[in-house]
Amino acid sequence: MRELGRRTVWICGVASFLFGGTMAVAQDRPGVEAKTDQAHVVVYRTGLHRDPKMIKPSVYCDGKEVALMYSGLYFTVALSPGKHTITSSNEKSAVSLDAKPGATSYVRIAAVNGMFLRNTFGVEQVDAGTALKELARLKPADPSHVMAPEIVSISAISGK
Repeated sequence: MRELGRRTVWICGVASFLFGGTMAVAQDRPGVEAKTDQAHVVVYRTGLHRDPKMIKPSVYCDGKEVALMYSGLYFTVALSPGKHTITSSNEKSAVSLDAKPGATSYVRIAAVNGMFLRNTFGVEQVDAGTALKELARLKPADPSHVMAPEIVSISAISGK
């Protein structure tokens, strides 16, 4: 049965790659399922430039803390269709999304200014091509980083 699941994920990943789309795979835990009536937002942090790895800003979706964002990691947020806002430690920097069912968006968290422990982290929406290149070097977040397990997935992303 597991082999069938792996083959299905592989086939979906190949089809997604061939047809230019991407798909976020839901995590193996109750509450987070891959549903076509939801949108997915992949949130990641590359750790490039002068981005200290030990700092872990919170990520918020519609004002609710969903996860801590460590350098070099990513996670996926499952959202209902409609308008949503993703922010981090800098409330002035936000990404507003109009989530469409079955769509995947990409949001990068990056240090924007400050020195060491006084860094401010901004958010920016990134196109799929750029995001997938950057995500290829990153790993899924740890379960201990997740504050909203009902909507956050830390599973690997197919097509990555």
